[in-house]
Amino acid sequence: AKNTFRGGVSEREFDGGKNKNTAIAAHAARNFTFTKNFIASALLAFVTSAHGLLTTASLRGKEKYSYNVATVPLLAEALKLSISFVLLKREMRLMASSSSSSSSESASTKVVMTTQVKTVMLYPIPSLIFLLHQAVSFPALVLLDPTTFLVLGNLKIVITGVLTRIFLKSTSAGWTYKKWIGLILVTVGACTTQVGKSEKTGGKWMLFQRFSAFGYFLGIGDAILSALGGVYVEFVFKKNINDSIHWQNLQMYAFGLLFNSARLTYLDFRKFGGWDDDNDDSSGNEAVYAWPMTVFSGHSFISMCVVANLAFGGLLVSHIIKNVDAIAKVFATACAMFLTPTLSFILFAHVPSPAIFGGVLIASYGMLTYYDLVPIRSSGNLSSSSSSS
Repeated sequence: AKNTFRGGVSEREFDGGKNKNTAIAAHAARNFTFTKNFIASALLAFVTSAHGLLTTASLRGKEKYSYNVATVPLLAEALKLSISFVLLKREMRLMASSSSSSSSESASTKVVMTTQVKTVMLYPIPSLIFLLHQAVSFPALVLLDPTTFLVLGNLKIVITGVLTRIFLKSTSAGWTYKKWIGLILVTVGACTTQVGKSEKTGGKWMLFQRFSAFGYFLGIGDAILSALGGVYVEFVFKKNINDSIHWQNLQMYAFGLLFNSARLTYLDFRKFGGWDDDNDDSSGNEAVYAWPMTVFSGHSFISMCVVANLAFGGLLVSHIIKNVDAIAKVFATACAMFLTPTLSFILFAHVPSPAIFGGVLIASYGMLTYYDLVPIRSSGNLSSSSSSS
């Protein structure tokens, strides 16, 4: 009876004076952390859903974008870098004021920032992975219909689980068969939401309308790169778990800004050097200046909302990966596939297909299974119960 829990705090902890206050504080901190991570995941689902809607709205009824789409990730990286710098300076200022008010300065009141070269050089790799991910997704969308591309993209849920199990053994040490069942159910549910009939195809099923072996290769590669990027960022962030997340973000976004600048410079060389006749600028405008002089050309308020949305989503992903894991990140983005039809119905009166409701039920049950919130009887239990009967 002494160890019976009351709202997460045991009676043994209630018997002592200091122990009681410490236990209540620890329990409150756990509840606050859970609430904060849950809100971050919900916001990420909303931001991911809003990204496609904002990008479509930025067309403003035209067939081509009025701005260079390659500048969107560049501006988003610059915005994330600026926000991370401001938050890091704020954190350092708060730590300095708390240390000056205390009688003796301790290491715990300093912002932890690992500056070893071998650690800093880990941060260019995720930027390269995500840059390659962007380069693969565009030709895949050309070769595959959007529905097939999204279904293949959902494979990143299971792939993230496999990569986590391989490379992050400490994170996945306690995994059971229920974790894998949950991951598979979420993947199946997310894929189910994309299956349906379309008026554009004469009422035929939209899935697998175009077959391209190379397109499937790119689509699966896109899912692998997305999963690999999330798992690698989790590895880098948790390798120095005590480092400030703003310092870690600052390094990652600095390399991201550098690589996106290099990409735009390369595209300028192709354009001005006559290496290809196709201008990568999706606006269709004849660009006569280098990208630093036209980075904001053609942008509107909605397109800048796309940039802000992408930057905010990146910061949320960093928070979730740092404080939870990459699995929670793909779950949050999977939830966006259920939220997008709802927003489309509210904003554009697009009626969702019946497959969406089935997909939501399957994926929801999968998430509950993954987090061990629903009972699943093992084969051993089933065999024993059948033998006893």
